[in-house]
Amino acid sequence: MVVTCLIRCNQRLLEGQSQVEELQKSLQENSSKAEDVVLMKRKCQEHLEKLRDATEELKKKSRTIEELENKHSSSGESESAELGLTDSCDSILVPVLI
Repeated sequence: MVVTCLIRCNQRLLEGQSQVEELQKSLQENSSKAEDVVLMKRKCQEHLEKLRDATEELKKKSRTIEELENKHSSSGESESAELGLTDSCDSILVPVLI
């Protein structure tokens, strides 16, 4: 009877040990997933910052182009007026900025 009780206790201990091992494995997997999420979030933030920087650069370049176009068109108008050209000729005299 004592032997039977010891065998049952041993079986329960083995089952409990197996459950603990499964839980440890699950915790390790979840920990890895959490680390992956943190890494992905960090990379996403880095890419977002690069995107913001690129957007700011594009805005600056757009403003510069707009200023140059305004200067160019106003200088073109004064040159046309000096030469006595009409408005219909202005579109021909303005070169395209590339």
